[in-house]
Amino acid sequence: MGLSESEIESIPELRLGLLRLSRRLRQERPLDALTPSQVAVLATLVRQGPSTPGQIAEGERIKPPSVTRILASLEDEGLITREPDPQDGRQVIINLTERAQTRIAASREAKNVWLRQQLDQLSSEERARILSVAPLLNRLAMAD
Repeated sequence: MGLSESEIESIPELRLGLLRLSRRLRQERPLDALTPSQVAVLATLVRQGPSTPGQIAEGERIKPPSVTRILASLEDEGLITREPDPQDGRQVIINLTERAQTRIAASREAKNVWLRQQLDQLSSEERARILSVAPLLNRLAMAD
């Protein structure tokens, strides 16, 4: 069962809408905000918990040298700590600090407030339609 012609024709509008919304949400962050790459690594640590640099690279689908640079900058900001891996002494485990957790929570709340304000401008039917697709959008985002 494939997509209909009208569904195929709607894909560019969907992609553009998602791109614009994502870009707009990124703008709703505190002034001392981190780079998108730093935020992505912190989000991976929130999702996965303490991880090795290799696991973070895999989770974010970026090359290990890039992760190394990002982790160094996050460590300089006091947002992560490194601990020896108890199973493999050659590896380190990256953990979030309390400071990182506070900044992540503040950033998420700023974005949630903005989105709530925008949704409040829609009709209840429009809000219900948008909110009903959230699980599907998450499923698409997690697909290989």
